[in-house]
Amino acid sequence: MASKSPRNVAIIGAGISGLSAAYYLHQAQPDWQLSVFERAATPGGKLRTLADNGFVVETGADSFLSRKPGGLALVRALDLEHKLQGRQPEHARTYVLRGGALHDLPSGLSGLVPADLSALSASTLLSESAVARAKQEPDIPADLPDSDISVADFMTQRFGAELFQTMIEPLLAGIYGGRADLLSLAATFPQLRTMVETHGSLTKGLQSAGPKNASPVPPFVSFAGGMSTLIEALMAALPVGTVQLSTAVDSVTQTATGWSINGVSYDALIVATSAPVAGVLLPHIAAELAAFPYGSSAIVSLAFNAGQVILPQGYGYVSPRIEGREAIACTWSSQKWAARAPEGQVLLRLYLGRYGTDITQKSDAELLAIAIAELKETLNITADPTRQYIHRWRNAIPQLHLGHQARVAALQNKIDALPTLALAGAYFNGVGIPDCIRSGKAAAEKITAH
Repeated sequence: MASKSPRNVAIIGAGISGLSAAYYLHQAQPDWQLSVFERAATPGGKLRTLADNGFVVETGADSFLSRKPGGLALVRALDLEHKLQGRQPEHARTYVLRGGALHDLPSGLSGLVPADLSALSASTLLSESAVARAKQEPDIPADLPDSDISVADFMTQRFGAELFQTMIEPLLAGIYGGRADLLSLAATFPQLRTMVETHGSLTKGLQSAGPKNASPVPPFVSFAGGMSTLIEALMAALPVGTVQLSTAVDSVTQTATGWSINGVSYDALIVATSAPVAGVLLPHIAAELAAFPYGSSAIVSLAFNAGQVILPQGYGYVSPRIEGREAIACTWSSQKWAARAPEGQVLLRLYLGRYGTDITQKSDAELLAIAIAELKETLNITADPTRQYIHRWRNAIPQLHLGHQARVAALQNKIDALPTLALAGAYFNGVGIPDCIRSGKAAAEKITAH
């Protein structure tokens, strides 16, 4: 692309959204001067990998969905596809914790939808009445309100309360860390509503779609060296000195020609932080940004001597809200991914904290006690961990609640009137890594087009 007159662009935030924005801006306009400001001492935000004596520990997401647009495209642009790794197929199995026991997650799921209703009968997870109710889904009327509907109400209407609460809700919690009765269907899974409106039911819609084309890339992918591989590649693709770490932005002021950041003038600005932080920096749209709720979580990773732990085959388990436990899920990292623990060790990872409570206020000792008690009760692990890693994410998980699209539209109307300002982040249209990459790319495209 032919370069426009040289411009000076500031980007606040060096998480995956901000670095993606910087990357796509640099690709489109290599002559422009970019300055990425990051308060933390390391880039990547929640996407960071710790390498510790043979352990590969993720502080945030451990993978991304390759089927979503944005993620794989960036991986290929950075020439990283050869470093991707899928989950270890020999351990392909996932459980649901119910009544203190691990039950196989029924096979045949297409996203959240049980595409193979006959497979439900073989599950020990569901009662006979729940299976019978789920099998009625093709005949349930497509009675949907004109307004937004929660994922909980929609899926309960289609498959019944027990299947939703026991099987679908914990999968949702693993993605959004929130409450399904508050999550907006339009913002999270709009294709499900479209399927019902078009075909009369989810089951009929999946049947009419036929088999999907097999992809050589597994649906869930990480990198052999952990998710920091993506951050490191983005940093290497930018000119030296572009990203300024340990650099807080204390003031943002709109000027007649652009923006002043910490007293320095810039032609354009991209704010790629959480909505609350963006609201502090941009008081003229603070009200719109304050409308996006956030949740908190903690991740506790524990290592054990392999000889003291007996793990079932599988990747881990999810725990429904109705179980009343503080752990949302437990991933058996060293079985899920290759080379995550040295020989003779296993690495387990627990996701703690449900929406509505702030588990990050608990001390390390309290979080460790919760994690150890969970493993003792669910996996009968009584040994002491050989290593422990605790990471807190306070007000870090945006919640796509009912009315989310209206909130995005109200914010978009405000920033559309400011051609030199763009926003990026997980609170726009999805919390996954591909969603964040897409938001960063969209922000870059807006600034480039101006």
